[in-house]
Amino acid sequence: MDAVRTSAAPVAGEADHRLSNVETVVVCIGAQKASTTWLHQLLESRPDAARSRFKEIEYWWEDAIFHGRVTPMTRVKQVSELTVVRDYVSAMLSGGPKGMYRFWKSDSYRRYREKMRTAPSLDDYISVLLPDPSRQYGVAMDFSPNYALLTQESFRDMYRFFGDKLRVVLIMREPVERIWSMAKHYARNSAANLEEGRVQDEFRKIVEKPSDIGYSRSRYELTAQQLEEAIPPEQVLYLFHESIRSPEEMERLRVFLGFETLEAETLSKAVNVSETKQVPPPALVEMARRQLEPTYEWAQRRFGGRLPDKWRVSAPTRT
Repeated sequence: MDAVRTSAAPVAGEADHRLSNVETVVVCIGAQKASTTWLHQLLESRPDAARSRFKEIEYWWEDAIFHGRVTPMTRVKQVSELTVVRDYVSAMLSGGPKGMYRFWKSDSYRRYREKMRTAPSLDDYISVLLPDPSRQYGVAMDFSPNYALLTQESFRDMYRFFGDKLRVVLIMREPVERIWSMAKHYARNSAANLEEGRVQDEFRKIVEKPSDIGYSRSRYELTAQQLEEAIPPEQVLYLFHESIRSPEEMERLRVFLGFETLEAETLSKAVNVSETKQVPPPALVEMARRQLEPTYEWAQRRFGGRLPDKWRVSAPTRT
């Protein structure tokens, strides 16, 4: 287990009384294509797991937005993830600017604005996290890449609520590959064909704009800093996408979660693997390495021999 130094003592306390029927709650923070779906399926396969309807419940994200603990760029991202946007896109495709105007006057948008004026409900969150209040659960899960952007205030609230039941897992993917994956995601959303030139343009935009969510989520040391100000070290575990399936890391995870067994043989196949094999050109890789140098240096200092080889190869070289 990783030693974590804190500069401010977290708020101690027992878990909320509404969590009496669950033993452990795993909050996982990880990027797309970083083994989060694989890990979620692994935990959900346990007979004592709470099987929520959603992998990403997003309560702590919405709570952070409501309390103004996010940047304007993050707020835009939240809007893009709401189902209401499907109505917006449909309106634009069917009616152009006039269709968009009708959307802003629609009940769908009104409901969204009403939601943003109302604090998310912990009771609703628990009803999704723990579907059957009469059953005793060994583990419940809440996975979200957006949690990488939470502040220590939000993590502190999370710890106050879950208490000693909380286990936070941060899965990290090699930063350049992680941004390239996000660039492909952006390009795929903006065009029917995943053209390499478009992906490169998106990659460059992410790296050159530190406020971009794809870039911010790749600054793992910043997320770690917020976590470590709020949650005790024994309740935080750092894993790497590149090595998470190794026997050593699986054992590390098992001990961290307090499980007697953690069998992954039936889930050895990776999920959500990108079918495209494009890679960023060397010039873009070097640009990203320079921009992300603090992240590589932090990872080398922090994890030493645990750092996957791919991270070492990609780390920038001083001249």
